[in-house]
This record gives sequence, C-alpha cells and structure tokens, in this order.
Amino acid sequence: MSQMNKTNKTCLTCGCTSQEFLETGFLGCADCFVNLADAVTPVLSSMFGTSVHVGKSLIEAEGEYTRQERVAMLEAELRVAVREERYQEAANIKIQIDKLNEEGGL
Repeated sequence: MSQMNKTNKTCLTCGCTSQEFLETGFLGCADCFVNLADAVTPVLSSMFGTSVHVGKSLIEAEGEYTRQERVAMLEAELRVAVREERYQEAANIKIQIDKLNEEGGL
C-alpha cells in the first residue's frame, strides 16, 4: 500500500498502529476505526466507495453494494475467520464468495 499517512498513530484501546494497518490490512479492535481514522478512512473509501460502516451482516445491506464490493467484504471476513481459526465459518464464507463469482462470470 502507498504511504497514505505520514504519522504513525496508535489505537488507544488495543495498541494497533496505523502503520500495522497499512501493512496488513487488519485492525486490532473496533476503536481503531476512530483512533486510526486518518489511515483507515482513505483505504475504506477506495475499497468500498465509502468509509461508513453499515453493520456486520452482509445480508442486511446486500442491496446496497455491487457484487464486487460484496466479494471484497466477504474476502476480508474470510481472512479474519481463518486468522481466528473459525474454519467452519470460513468454509461457509468461501461458498458465498464462490457463488458470487459464478454469478459474475469470474
């Protein structure tokens, strides 16, 4: 990722830094969205066209996103599920990704 933030801020709650976020794409906790906003907002805006969080469940907001955006969100959820060793959930997410890719001809 390009250097979007010249200052390396730290989340007051979990200690995650803006540099760690830019390198890994992962945040340490929900408070990182606020504490590291200078780094997080441009990344979310470029990925999803907005930096506004609409909820955890993709199903709730499914009509508000393009297929590509839903795939990107599911891929992010998949990485978290694997990292947290929630393999059954990861498998279900992978099935959703595969269905969306089949619909889009990818």
